[in-house]
Amino acid sequence: MSLLAPAGLFALLAVPAILALHWFRRRPEQRRIAALFLFATNVPDSDAGRKRMRLRSSVSLVLELLAAAVLALWLAEPRIGISDEPQRVVFVLDGSASMQARGSDGRSAAERARAAVLAMLDALPDDAQFAVVQSGPRPGVLAGPSAPRAERPHDLVFTEIGAPRAEAAAALRAWTPRQLGHDLAPAIDLALELGGERADVIASSDGDPGPVPERVRVLAFGEARANAAIASARRLRRDDGTARVLCDLACFGALRRATIRVLGPDGTLRVEQPIELEIDAPRHVVLDLADADEPWHLVLAADGDALSIDDACALPVPLRREVRIADRLEPAMSAALEIERAMRSLAEVVLAPIASADLVIAASAGDGAQHELVVQPLLGESDAWLGPFLVDRRAGPAAGVTLDGVVWTAGRGSLPGVPFVFAGEQVLASIEHLARDRVRVRLDLDPARSNLQRSPDWPILLQNVVELVRAGLPGPERSILPVGTTVVWREAPLALRIEGPDGKDVPASGTRERWFEAREPGLYHVFDGDQPAGHVAAWFVDLAESELRTRRSFEQAPRAPVDEVTQRPATGTDRERRLLALLALLLMLGDVVVTRARRAGVRG
Repeated sequence: MSLLAPAGLFALLAVPAILALHWFRRRPEQRRIAALFLFATNVPDSDAGRKRMRLRSSVSLVLELLAAAVLALWLAEPRIGISDEPQRVVFVLDGSASMQARGSDGRSAAERARAAVLAMLDALPDDAQFAVVQSGPRPGVLAGPSAPRAERPHDLVFTEIGAPRAEAAAALRAWTPRQLGHDLAPAIDLALELGGERADVIASSDGDPGPVPERVRVLAFGEARANAAIASARRLRRDDGTARVLCDLACFGALRRATIRVLGPDGTLRVEQPIELEIDAPRHVVLDLADADEPWHLVLAADGDALSIDDACALPVPLRREVRIADRLEPAMSAALEIERAMRSLAEVVLAPIASADLVIAASAGDGAQHELVVQPLLGESDAWLGPFLVDRRAGPAAGVTLDGVVWTAGRGSLPGVPFVFAGEQVLASIEHLARDRVRVRLDLDPARSNLQRSPDWPILLQNVVELVRAGLPGPERSILPVGTTVVWREAPLALRIEGPDGKDVPASGTRERWFEAREPGLYHVFDGDQPAGHVAAWFVDLAESELRTRRSFEQAPRAPVDEVTQRPATGTDRERRLLALLALLLMLGDVVVTRARRAGVRG
């Protein structure tokens, strides 16, 4: 048992006071008389005062002493069952990648946080109980329980979920922060849930974590530094046997000179280019080199660059995702739509026979086995529309289409599917979603009396349709994508296997379409059984994490330490005090009853 207000025990001084009252009683003067009528009514009281007499034990005395002791205990606010609890500590580590940034002393914020937490672990008592939580989009427990307290039995005590000291130390030494930017609040909430109301929660970061609960201590180990990062990257193949690498760079701070390099899979240099960086200004870089069927690595090197995780990007061999197009239009119609000229402006498309085509351009709808672009005015009367046109750019084919200055001649009537171009109430274009993820785009268009095919919007519309088709081709939608993105591999074989940058298999979901999350930066190897099927690369890009000029070091003490928080009346303490108050009241009522009974007996 412990006492939340031990000063209340001073009320036990009432015990000797009660004893003194019973010990020192008033003793009246004795007078001898022959009869009571001779006893004058105006005889003064004895002025002898209180005198020490033999202490007589009585039920009243015992009840008064017990009542005084119980009231003193009530004032001391007893609490049962917590005095022997060991110290509890939950450490929260910021898992964001900016914790890897090197300071002026060559040490990262993660290294300084790790050293501080290990020192605090060593200083804890032998019976201390603790856990280590890492923040992230999905917070995790590095050492301690595998699930929050809410998911465990209600009678579970912290001793059962505490981490062994050696386990926690090993987890801290293996810890490497690599997450995208995120809020610390979910991890702190998890720590509070694990530790309960009497646990110390210590959060380590490299900057201001924002508002935190009042009993959380914050330790920041960051330092303002300059940094540069790869903001985007792309690898292209060209028909002349060369390759082109396009990338955009971001600069945060006074970093003037840098070098961008393309390395082979064995680390050999393929090409490099010195560049000049400007503070807070993006820099676009183009690198041309001989093509090869091997993955490359793009590396940015700049003197004074504090963070390295955002300076590298894997460049897999681009999977050829050419869209095969078949022209089933009459020659006059095809010439009027200038299909041949438009094809030259489209990226990664080839003409193909109808049987092997991915996209068929025709004047009437087919059987839906392939993607279709149907261009034909509706029969009957027609109207020439000069605009304004209503374009639903949320539809894939209409992205970037304006139709400014376009004359669109169309037949009267309605098109099946979901409309995405209107002239008043007249639907000019629509899209139908067919079986097996096929699409049919319909244009109610008379090319002989329209100029859409000669406007800038025509190749844009065709390219949008091609990209809709390309998104459904077998393989990944993109070969290079940011960390944390879900990779979708369409028409995947049943034996598809993904090997991550660390050499371990990555779990994938789905059947015809397989998808997995690229959580780590690097090159992902995709196999069809034992045969290589391609590569996908994920690179770290989070410009908010790359911005290190706002990082700093400080310590923020808890606004209400655990001792103060736990001193507040709790439900269990209120119950115990109510019981003590009831007992004291019963004792005092008993004293009253006993005293009245004794006086009644004397009168009788």
